[in-house]
Amino acid sequence: MPSCWERRCLFPQFRCMKGEMELAEGQAISNDSRIVELLELLAKNQMNAQAWQVKQMCEYVGTMEKQINSMTEEIKSVRQELVSMREDTISKHVRDSLKKAADTLQKQCDSLKHQVTELKEKICNKAGKIVDAAKRKGQRALYKIAQVTGMRKKLDAIRSKVDRAIDRVENLEKAVGECLGQGNTDGSNRHKNGQTEPWQRRHPDRHPGQRLYAKRFGRHRQPGG
Repeated sequence: MPSCWERRCLFPQFRCMKGEMELAEGQAISNDSRIVELLELLAKNQMNAQAWQVKQMCEYVGTMEKQINSMTEEIKSVRQELVSMREDTISKHVRDSLKKAADTLQKQCDSLKHQVTELKEKICNKAGKIVDAAKRKGQRALYKIAQVTGMRKKLDAIRSKVDRAIDRVENLEKAVGECLGQGNTDGSNRHKNGQTEPWQRRHPDRHPGQRLYAKRFGRHRQPGG
């Protein structure tokens, strides 16, 4: 399955309000004309530190978008694997629990994608207004750049949620992989050598896939029970 750190795509769409445009779904913030123009003005006025901050924010947003898109692809892959599993490979109870976890994670990814898109809109609209003001009033209008760079804290808050979601997707993938007898590379080697993971040593009578709902519900249940 692909790693949690990949994917992206893009394009723009305009609003009639001065200084505002609407980003099309998936458009890279760094390609937005308002950001491009703002960076040009900052460079022209030797405001290199501020230009660097804006570029960093754009890269930050792009990375989160890639991660969210990658998680969506991985969840889709997990669902396909669950559908293709034979009845004698995994019990209905385990399959249903893993499917429910995948559905919950997809809703979280959709919510995170919406939050990133909303913040992108705000960043670009602020940038557009600063550019318009700079054209009318000159360099002094560029000092309002803090209205753009100050949104970094909101990006950090979303990033924390993305990181937690990545961990949950990886746990889900690992649980499904263990149900298929594949796990990760280290886990596979331990199984081949006759070794077991700590969780399995503590609960040798339970299916590996149950680790997921042990974490989610705080208890273990027998497959099919």
